[in-house]
Amino acid sequence: MEPYYNERRYGKLAWNINQADDLDVKEGFRSLLFVTSTCHGRHTGNKALMNKFKNESIVNYGGVYWEREEPINAFFMYKLVKLVGQILDGALQAGMNVHDGYSVADLFRERTFTVERSPMRTDKYNRVLFDYCVKDFNFEHGTWNTNVLSYDAKEQRIFSVNGTIIDWNNAENRPPVNEPYCGFAETRPVCEYNRLKFSLASSAWHWTLGVLVLLIIVAAAVLRYRHLAPR
Repeated sequence: MEPYYNERRYGKLAWNINQADDLDVKEGFRSLLFVTSTCHGRHTGNKALMNKFKNESIVNYGGVYWEREEPINAFFMYKLVKLVGQILDGALQAGMNVHDGYSVADLFRERTFTVERSPMRTDKYNRVLFDYCVKDFNFEHGTWNTNVLSYDAKEQRIFSVNGTIIDWNNAENRPPVNEPYCGFAETRPVCEYNRLKFSLASSAWHWTLGVLVLLIIVAAAVLRYRHLAPR
């Protein structure tokens, strides 16, 4: 669902093409869930910094943005550079040899850093971990602003947020089935049986239709023969 966040890359996706209040689109969005790594509101300072990146990109490099688009990639690379700076500063203060890559890499492993007011975590393989959340659509406000599920990258598990219930937009408020009726490979026996019945019924109908057409042709031929035969 992340494409819905970026209009420049994927277009408006049918928004603003229906009624004045976009009721058709909003009703359709109620059946969707938004998976994103932006789970909380931006800190005021981070918003100001991203606006600065955005403006400098437009003025100095001819960058093109939609009105609400944020330079997320530039902001993330900036945070990574600051993270490396924190590590190197710690290595220098500890008297370590910063040219020893193995020793410096150990300083990254399985730690949590605070960069620009937000945590950045790494695992034992020095990979940066990304937490994700699943947002529900708020029909009244027309926004994705309710976190209903959260994915913890370190623990590799999904859990509900404060017991929030997902609005599945159906009478029973139940999630869709985990597997299609006929299975992902369409090989469930019940569907094979139904296809066989349909095939036999279709074949019987075709045979019946063929016999009827043949009888009509024979009857027409007999009538024409009688009409043309000498009396």
